[in-house]
Amino acid sequence: MNKEFRKRLLDINEKIKNLNYDEYSVHLKEFKEFLKEELKKDPDNTRLISLLASAQLELREGEEASITLLKEHLTRVNTLSDDDKLRLYINIAFYYFSDYNRKEEFKYLNLALNFDKNNSVVHYALGLYYYDENNYEKAEECFFKASEKEKNFRNLFSYGVLLYKNKKYKKSKEIFKELSSFYPDKQVVRLYLGYAELKLENNENALIIADQLMKEELIYDDLFGDCISYDEIGMIYYELFEYEKFSEIFKDKKKYPYHIGNRFDYFYSLYQLNKIERFNKLVKKERKELEMYLQEVRDEKITEGFCYAEKQEDILYAEQEIKQFKEEIDKIKKGIKPEPFFYIHPIYDCYLVDCIRHGKSN
Repeated sequence: MNKEFRKRLLDINEKIKNLNYDEYSVHLKEFKEFLKEELKKDPDNTRLISLLASAQLELREGEEASITLLKEHLTRVNTLSDDDKLRLYINIAFYYFSDYNRKEEFKYLNLALNFDKNNSVVHYALGLYYYDENNYEKAEECFFKASEKEKNFRNLFSYGVLLYKNKKYKKSKEIFKELSSFYPDKQVVRLYLGYAELKLENNENALIIADQLMKEELIYDDLFGDCISYDEIGMIYYELFEYEKFSEIFKDKKKYPYHIGNRFDYFYSLYQLNKIERFNKLVKKERKELEMYLQEVRDEKITEGFCYAEKQEDILYAEQEIKQFKEEIDKIKKGIKPEPFFYIHPIYDCYLVDCIRHGKSN
């Protein structure tokens, strides 16, 4: 790829990052036409066709259009190198992933693996596949191989997560501790380190991490497309019987701006703190809202777009919600602690070899 081509690719990448769709799509359409002209000069160029597929996806033409384009290239060009085939298989796999067709994604990732057993991107992508299939042993193996081949943040972090999922807390802690020294601003790394410390019963260390994170403004993380939440930090307090600290999160609308709903961990904390008046008030409020919803569903009229069977299904769901709420509150009153929920997951990163959005094309 010459300097001028690289410059145009990075320019489009910047526009996608900094402009809204209506603004950047004009420039992207021009770039797409540029790619088509370049392909007329070099129709067998796998990198160009892969970038064109990426442009189609960014222009919201759908994953199927990109898949078809790359498959036609695979069939038509007889001079493809192993590297070309590897690139195409990885890119096709990603478009199937994006289109929620995990069976085909798995097929093409394995085709890619046949060409390069040491490819860290393929192992990373297979790790995500196995993780979503709840096959944590295989996912750990894949993320380990990916991190062995390429020790980047994405691979090491995801490997640390799977070690945690497989109850290998000591090794998981070591990875998160190492990552936290290189990436001190990554709040999610420190949070997961706190979770690992908790599982290893290093309670004081876990509490220090939670206290520090709770004082910080939570920062949006591009890799996650999100930031950690204060209630995720609070799970450390909840597990360590620090119910006062845990319950304070839910009183602060900036820290927890959501409906309390079925946060039975919060209800339990209030009950353990003997804040019975607050507990009863919230229980009454939530029960009333659930009953109102049930009545709304019962009163809803049958229409062409809302049949009797759908109405009965909605009524059953609303009744089950009320029943479950009552059962959970009864358990809390008996001193039964709701199970804590630690939301810990690998990084779902774009693994396209050629991606206009991320300015990638090696």
